[in-house]
Amino acid sequence: MKDISDKTIKLAQKHGKQLEEQGKRLEKLGKSFKERGNPEHGKSLEEYSQTIQQEAKALIEEAEKSDQKHGEASNQAYEAAVNHHVKATNAQTEAITEQIKINQDYLNKSQKMTKKSQESQN
Repeated sequence: MKDISDKTIKLAQKHGKQLEEQGKRLEKLGKSFKERGNPEHGKSLEEYSQTIQQEAKALIEEAEKSDQKHGEASNQAYEAAVNHHVKATNAQTEAITEQIKINQDYLNKSQKMTKKSQESQN
């Protein structure tokens, strides 16, 4: 069985680092929501961020193992890296979906306030 190519492993490691950074940004966003009086959404986003960061770290570790091994062992480690990537991406998708809902709620509230303000001016 062939080893996983160096290029493929480097790309997996790079993507893992990108996911880890995205998780850190999401964590900051969650803290921001908490500070602005929305602790429920803030906590949820922080939880997603932790999952993303943990899975990204595991992805990087498995990609490194794949690089150090040969044959079937290399492929198994890379398969594990891919599974961690899927889990991180799923958490990221769920976090984005929640962010969209939060933004929609803010937009709806803002529109209601604007409408009330316009009606009171008439």
